[in-house]
Amino acid sequence: MRMFIPSVSEDRTLDIAEGRDKLGFVVSRAVHSGKPTVITRSAEERAVLISESDFEDFVRLLNDEQTRYIKDQIAAQQRDGIEMRRYATAEELYAGFGMNPDGTPLPPDARRPASLVVSLMVILDPAESADIDQWLGGVRQDLDGIEIDKAEAVRALLRVARSRTDVRQALIEELKRVS
Repeated sequence: MRMFIPSVSEDRTLDIAEGRDKLGFVVSRAVHSGKPTVITRSAEERAVLISESDFEDFVRLLNDEQTRYIKDQIAAQQRDGIEMRRYATAEELYAGFGMNPDGTPLPPDARRPASLVVSLMVILDPAESADIDQWLGGVRQDLDGIEIDKAEAVRALLRVARSRTDVRQALIEELKRVS
């Protein structure tokens, strides 16, 4: 990992047509020299081409920064007293730490104090996990490609079981069967 952040100067800026013509050179420069190149389509549409290792370093640094931020928020909350809170959605969780789901900070007026999350861990054997993954893949297809994860599926199942007596009864019967 390089210990410096290269600057992007105007001599490393190409318009999109020139970038297309010099793509091999631009990629080689990024990979072998670590020099980024700005490719512009318009004044508003600009992208930076960097090497894969520089991108991985950037993602690692971003993740480290987000982790540090969350730990700082938790520490600050613990110093001020712990407020227990359950989050119904990922958006609520991020908002609790003053962030949007993409990691960008929320505006100050939209921030809420950080709280601890009451988590649930389910340990599955590999065959059962693969079966659940396959079932969840079918659910995703039925949702026309809407991305959901296992936690969202579990929350939805619990909401349905709480609101529908037939589902609750089926859950009770299944729990009796496996106990």
